[in-house]
Amino acid sequence: MEAFDSNELSKAIDMVETNNEIIMNYLNNNTWELMQEKKNKNNGVLKKSIVDNVNKSVIMESLNTLNNNNFDNSVNNIKSLTFNNIEEFKELVVLVFNKLKSTIKANKMFIARLCYSIKDMYYIDDDNNKKTFENLLRDYTKFEYDNIMKEYEQDKSNKILSAIVYLYQSSFFDLNIINIIIDDLKKDIEYNEETFNKANVENKIDMSCHLLNEITIDEKIEFIVNNMIELLKTLPKLYGKTISTKFKIKIMNTVENR
Repeated sequence: MEAFDSNELSKAIDMVETNNEIIMNYLNNNTWELMQEKKNKNNGVLKKSIVDNVNKSVIMESLNTLNNNNFDNSVNNIKSLTFNNIEEFKELVVLVFNKLKSTIKANKMFIARLCYSIKDMYYIDDDNNKKTFENLLRDYTKFEYDNIMKEYEQDKSNKILSAIVYLYQSSFFDLNIINIIIDDLKKDIEYNEETFNKANVENKIDMSCHLLNEITIDEKIEFIVNNMIELLKTLPKLYGKTISTKFKIKIMNTVENR
């Protein structure tokens, strides 16, 4: 058995105490000063881990407690974060989008408004390219949307469509995003005997109804939505018994609610 090294144990204890002090100082005083003072006592990997954890804690705390009273403070807390690399900055995008998907309906507009408020945040990557929160969230949203268009799963699809609707209603997205989605859905649900696929048509009807039930109609979007509703009205008769009764009922309920 190797000899017990009390000096090594003392160093290890000192490192744990130092790291705990750093984290607690940030959480209690919201300052990076002590982290800067102690930076030479921590190896690079450990320091990066601490920063990552602090960033994630600040982001999730801001998202989980977001309301009308603390909105500006939450936005400023996120804007004040420092990111070591583009992957950390992309994690901010993923965390925010996932929270927008999963949070209760009453909180979705707060998260969507936060996205609009931090859209100009950016990171300069190793190739000196400026990566904004806005562009990264657009890319990530497109990635998620493309996936549900290819492989339907109701709960996942509904959450992603809802997130997109709220981003549109917060002015993060413009009207073009709704145009694109409705055009994509129409291509799949319009009657075509040669390309008819029962499962695909029913899935896209389900998505169309959810989209229409989520969106708030204003004068900018009224024409687009009304055209989609008129198309849905024709489907029960066009498809007859080839689509399930539950989807015909869903269409009727959606049309009546609009």
